[in-house]
Amino acid sequence: MRVPSVKVMTTMNSLLLRSLPLCLALGLTACGPPAFMMPNPVTSGHVAENTVMYRDRSSEGQAGVPPGTFLDEASMVSASDKEVCFNVKIRTPRKDLASPKGWRVFLRGKPSFEDMSPVVKSVARVEEEVVGGSVLISSHQNQQVCDNTGYCYSKEITTSTRVPQDVKVLTGGGVVCFNNGGHLVGTTEEVTLHFDDPSPPMAGMWTGLLGRVAFRWKFN
Repeated sequence: MRVPSVKVMTTMNSLLLRSLPLCLALGLTACGPPAFMMPNPVTSGHVAENTVMYRDRSSEGQAGVPPGTFLDEASMVSASDKEVCFNVKIRTPRKDLASPKGWRVFLRGKPSFEDMSPVVKSVARVEEEVVGGSVLISSHQNQQVCDNTGYCYSKEITTSTRVPQDVKVLTGGGVVCFNNGGHLVGTTEEVTLHFDDPSPPMAGMWTGLLGRVAFRWKFN
């Protein structure tokens, strides 16, 4: 079964910038989420064809699946003085996150604004497929260790190995809108659509990847 791959393409009308997940792990927020460069829909009078992709490397690493398995996508589909709407496709191993209603969704922009009140206009039917992955299994045992003076003590040794397993990939999404309220105007430089996991895995506390999917549009 084919797994989606990540492609970075440059055209005369648009530029898709790759995300830098290492920046998130290091806490370097200035790196920002992936971005798509396009004309401002307010000043141009229309929404140009666009797609922003976000690869969830954290989930891929935990599930041991091929790169690009959990590739999320979002497109701005409409923008007016009344509302702005996005069509989103989410790929996840978790059933509770296969719908936009399972996430904490909000919109931010520059110059600074924040809208925490999304309206989910439609929800796509969830599709399921199975891919080959692996799970990390850890085992512990006590081992007798002696130093060069003859002193011996017991030390716990932890070994980890990956065991093959099938992983369910759930693909869902839908259309999410926000009341414009004067946020998206001719002088708006960028907007970012955030999807935050309301119950991120504990591993995120150490990796810095706290269950966030983000899509950014920059206007030229």
